[in-house]
Amino acid sequence: MRRRGEKEKAAARKRKPPRERKVAREAGAPAAPPANAATRAGAGGGLGVENIEVGRMLGAVADLLEIQDANPFRVRAYRNAVRTIEGLTRPLVKMVAAAEDLTELPGIGGEMAHHITEIVTTGRLSVLDEILKKVPASLIELTLLDGLGPKRTRKLWEALGITTIDALERALDAGRVEELEGFGEKTAARIRQSIADHRRHVGRFRLVDADQFVRPLLEYMREVRGIEEMEVAGSYRRRRETVGDI
Repeated sequence: MRRRGEKEKAAARKRKPPRERKVAREAGAPAAPPANAATRAGAGGGLGVENIEVGRMLGAVADLLEIQDANPFRVRAYRNAVRTIEGLTRPLVKMVAAAEDLTELPGIGGEMAHHITEIVTTGRLSVLDEILKKVPASLIELTLLDGLGPKRTRKLWEALGITTIDALERALDAGRVEELEGFGEKTAARIRQSIADHRRHVGRFRLVDADQFVRPLLEYMREVRGIEEMEVAGSYRRRRETVGDI
């Protein structure tokens, strides 16, 4: 009887449990499992940096170079690369993993291809790190405000020492911004409204940006054994203009 009982237990251990229906609801992290603090593991063992993140880093370089009053042709090269990346339908991480020639993409030269490869494989961009030693990173956020841009941001920084949105708001309250050449009352009012809009949408993403994070996440999750059905919940599912949760 003991032998028979032991055989039954052993057979039970070998049998696979019945496949349970699982519904995966994505919550927050828009990529595969983390590889380190800055990037996430992606296809082919590389880093899961999405196209939108590559574009943002190159766009940040363009903005900061313009704030530095750099060569406009160099600035334009970065902006052209960003436009190309925004129009891609394939993940750059897969193109790099496959050793594809990125210079075949429109607006991507040898230097830009090197930058893209560096971002995808390391999650960093050395040229951006070098610029940030000279220019405050917070200026990038200022350039996003309606009524500003790189050139006016540089003027606020050089003339009033403004590097953050809070400092800009204090300068607006004191009437110092509208006194600057090239600004005036209308521009100051426009900037003030833009600050209010910015604060209402802090922590939210444009739907088109959220799409670029959700799609590769779904592709990754579909490869997980045991998942039969997935449903994206939150404001993303409602297809609102901006997304606060996924």
